[in-house]
Amino acid sequence: MRITGIEIDRFGVWQDFKQPLHRSGLTVFYGPNEAGKTTLLRFIRGVLYGFPSDDYLNPRKKLRREAQSGLLRVEHRGREYEVRRTAYGDDAGLLAVDGIPSGESTSAFMEDLLAATDEKLFESVFAVGLPELQQFATLTGDQVANHLYGMTLGPQGRLLMELPGRVDSELQRLIGAGGDGAVIPDLLKRHEELSRQSASGIRLRDRYRELLRKKSELDERIGKQRERQSRLQANLRGLSYMEKVHPPWNRTRECRLELKQLPDFSAFPADGVQRLQRLELDIDAATKTRERLLDEVSQINQKLAGIRIDPEIRRFSGAVQMLSEQRVMTQDFEPRIAELETLAASQERDLVEHLAALGRNWSLTRLDAVNDSPEANASFVQAAREYQAILGKTQRMQRRYKRANGACRDRELALRTELQDYGVATEALDASVDVAAQRLDQLADLSRWHSEAGELHHRTTTLDQQLERLHLRHGLPDWIYGILTWFTLAGVALFIAGVYAAVTTGWIVGLIFVVLSLFSAGTAWAFKTHHEENLQQQIAELRDLRLANETERRNLLDHIAAYAESCGIREWMGREFSLQELNDGELLTLAARRTADLQRAQTDYRRILQVRRRLSASRGRLQIQQRDLANGRKSWCQTLAHLGLDETVDVNAAVEHWKKVIAARDRRSKHLATREQSQDIRLGYERFRKQVEDLGRRMQRPKLNYASPFEVVETWERELRTARDASLERKRLRQQHAQHRREAADWQRKLDALEENRNALLSLAGVSHRSQLDQRLELMERRRQVEIMLEQSTRELEHLVKSEPDTALVEDELIRFNPNDVAGMARQYARELEEIELALQQGFEQLGTIKQELKSLEADRRGTRTRRELAQVEGELRSAWQSWFAASLASDAVQDVATQFEQANQPEMLAAAIPFLQKLTLGKYHHLWTPLGRKHLYVDDDSGESRPAEKLSGGTREQMVLAIRLAMVKAFANNGIELPMVLDDVTVNFDQERSEAAVETLLDFTREGQQLLVFTSHLHYAQMFQRREVEP
Repeated sequence: MRITGIEIDRFGVWQDFKQPLHRSGLTVFYGPNEAGKTTLLRFIRGVLYGFPSDDYLNPRKKLRREAQSGLLRVEHRGREYEVRRTAYGDDAGLLAVDGIPSGESTSAFMEDLLAATDEKLFESVFAVGLPELQQFATLTGDQVANHLYGMTLGPQGRLLMELPGRVDSELQRLIGAGGDGAVIPDLLKRHEELSRQSASGIRLRDRYRELLRKKSELDERIGKQRERQSRLQANLRGLSYMEKVHPPWNRTRECRLELKQLPDFSAFPADGVQRLQRLELDIDAATKTRERLLDEVSQINQKLAGIRIDPEIRRFSGAVQMLSEQRVMTQDFEPRIAELETLAASQERDLVEHLAALGRNWSLTRLDAVNDSPEANASFVQAAREYQAILGKTQRMQRRYKRANGACRDRELALRTELQDYGVATEALDASVDVAAQRLDQLADLSRWHSEAGELHHRTTTLDQQLERLHLRHGLPDWIYGILTWFTLAGVALFIAGVYAAVTTGWIVGLIFVVLSLFSAGTAWAFKTHHEENLQQQIAELRDLRLANETERRNLLDHIAAYAESCGIREWMGREFSLQELNDGELLTLAARRTADLQRAQTDYRRILQVRRRLSASRGRLQIQQRDLANGRKSWCQTLAHLGLDETVDVNAAVEHWKKVIAARDRRSKHLATREQSQDIRLGYERFRKQVEDLGRRMQRPKLNYASPFEVVETWERELRTARDASLERKRLRQQHAQHRREAADWQRKLDALEENRNALLSLAGVSHRSQLDQRLELMERRRQVEIMLEQSTRELEHLVKSEPDTALVEDELIRFNPNDVAGMARQYARELEEIELALQQGFEQLGTIKQELKSLEADRRGTRTRRELAQVEGELRSAWQSWFAASLASDAVQDVATQFEQANQPEMLAAAIPFLQKLTLGKYHHLWTPLGRKHLYVDDDSGESRPAEKLSGGTREQMVLAIRLAMVKAFANNGIELPMVLDDVTVNFDQERSEAAVETLLDFTREGQQLLVFTSHLHYAQMFQRREVEP
């Protein structure tokens, strides 16, 4: 998949943005900080995998509810597609793909387009920013770590990574670090405890039978006592219930009899008396209120007759009110005018001083002609900043060029001095390095041949020692010769005995003795001759082998001498050397040191040449910058002349002079404004006095002092307030008069209604006057009390009946009930119940003790369980010791195999990253590896030293991580996962040389078919791509 174009309708800071991408595969985006480069990266990720729900691109977006939309033009499998995503709110967005065949689902197409990768993998591998390069956590994520450390080791490597942990955990489980909580120590403790329990006997059977018999007897006795207790409790409850029910039942019967004798007052309301009392109080209050209102109406009429108002002040009240408001605003005009005159004089003196500070050629006319508008000030500041920027940049470039040029000269002089010691010119350095490497190989061959000659000499010496030992051997020991002599004498004796037996006894016996004699003599002779022949044969073989070794050694020494003369090593070393020096390795060490010095000098010389080329380019850029400085100086002077200032190249002096001019113009403006303000206030005061005088003539009051208008207006204000107060008072009294008359009429109507309600209430009580009601109220109160007593007794009786639903009473039993007999019967029942309760308590205590002991005996299966558990523990202990022995052997074997495997196998991803690392670090670091089973990285530098990645400098560590990311992207591309790679300001901490190397590495990376998007905020980095025909 390859992105060919980006179109953004709205996303973050981007709106209506269109950008085609280079077909070559490498596209560079340059812009200052906060220009939207990171937002562009998030847009690409959002279109491919969905916009994030937490929109941190624009915090006010959720308030505006703006839509996020845009598309990516992509090329996939030779066809063009448009992938558009539109989101509104917090959702991931609606995806639409233009160009897919009809019938094919969008999700299936996106899964094929993205090769089934998720957003996390894309952020971890393909989208790389400066934080990802600075943090190792991005290399230890689940997906990235699997690709980097584990998946490339193969099944054997992954197994070796897992086996040490498994073996250690198994040993820890069996034995443990301190033995606590481990399997074998726990089993040993348990085995000792079970063995101790198994030795105890069982003596509980007879006790169990005795307890069963006692339990049966107690159960029978407790059952009989419970039956008697239940009967007594039932009798006692019935007696108590009868005692509770009889009093309320008796009261209920008496209340009903009394109610039949009292008259019925149901028509009269229950609160009739209180209502009647309230009505009488309301009637008295209404009568008094009506009389009071009528008295107040008479008083108001008298007050209205005494109010008088001046018609002239009332006629011109609007004009007086207007002048009063103007007086408030103009009363401080006179002191304000004096204050402004003083301030204007002070400002004029200050203006003269500032004008004198500007110089003798400055006047008010020139000062007024200066343009101090915001646009002019902005153009002045902009011109000053541009000129200072150009000047500062030129000075920095000059300083950097001088430092680099001096350092280059010093390095070149030191290099030439070092090479003079070896007699090598810098122009012939490459050939000298090749000759040194050839001489080093030749010395290695000579040393190896000399070692072989020494080995042959050692062998010859060893053979001489063996021959000497064989010569020192004098044949067989004396005791062997004694045995052989004994065998010989035995043979002679047997031969004589055989002859004698053949003559005297028989020829067979004689023959047997003769054969035995021959066997004894032959054995002695054969033993002696065999030993001597074997010794002579060994001596001959050792002499032949010594002659062959000596011959080969002489030939090898002759070859060494001839080879040393022919190859010119003595001339190259500049002195004679002996074979002993070859054997000691001193010549080889000197040659290796000289070769290493020449190679280091060669590397330094190449770097010096690179620095020279860069210095040449810097001189060209410095000349261009000096031309820009001249143009900037000219533009700065033109800006000063346009603003009306004196021309100068000193920016700070020009800024200070500009500030003084601005300060003088500010004093000038303030002085003119103060004069205008004083004149305006004086005119306003005169207009106010004229208005007061005109109004006095219209009101026919010519005797007032109009020279003091504020006093005249204050007098008119007092008269106007008096007239308004009188008018308001008269209006208030009229409103109060009408209100009192309405209220008096309302109270009369209320009084009539109250009297009518009182008469109706008396009629309900059956009387026509208030005095006849007292006797009726006494009978009514007694009936109410009796009804309340009846209701209370009925509720109490119903409550008692509900509390004992199982007990039924007959009214005849209640009539016959005598409360005086209850106490004696209750005491008798209680006494008998206490005796039964005490007996039951004792029986239950005995029964509980017996049951607890029976339960313990029934549950006690310790004997059988102990033997079974003991056998089980012994089997587990044997299995545990076997497992421990096997785990110990496995731990040693795994450690040996892991060490060999680690040396022979490293992750393929790290091997693929090594070429990128060499290019990015200019060959200083040439190897990258990781210990087996550990997620740590190590690098080897050009001196052969291994360093952990955490100990590298920040820039070098970022270059290592970038190399790994490039290798991972290449590996994914080889596996069919072709996604564009995005780099966001990843070379911030690279120096100039390694930045150039990074550019070359990325160009080589894109030539292999990988698409790469580079975001940068550094102009020099973008210009590196531009010089290589990649336009940002």
